[in-house]
Amino acid sequence: MAWFTKKTKQEEAPQSSPDLWMKCPKCEKLVLRTEWNGGHNVCPKCGYHDKITSAQRIAITIDAGTFKEMFANISPADPLKFVDAKES
Repeated sequence: MAWFTKKTKQEEAPQSSPDLWMKCPKCEKLVLRTEWNGGHNVCPKCGYHDKITSAQRIAITIDAGTFKEMFANISPADPLKFVDAKES
């Protein structure tokens, strides 16, 4: 057993937050999360378009402060009582 060990550059580097980077689902290259979110979930390296939420879509499309949600109390109905063969 050695009396001392030499630290490598990787061990000396400061640990970054796991949320700082993400891997593109298509090209699998690392992308800064700020670049990913700033580009509306589009990979700057390969141009892959990932899904965005409805709130993100509204923020991109509508002027800030002008959106008013209407009929928020309406929910989907199933008048035919549809049953799928595949369980969800």
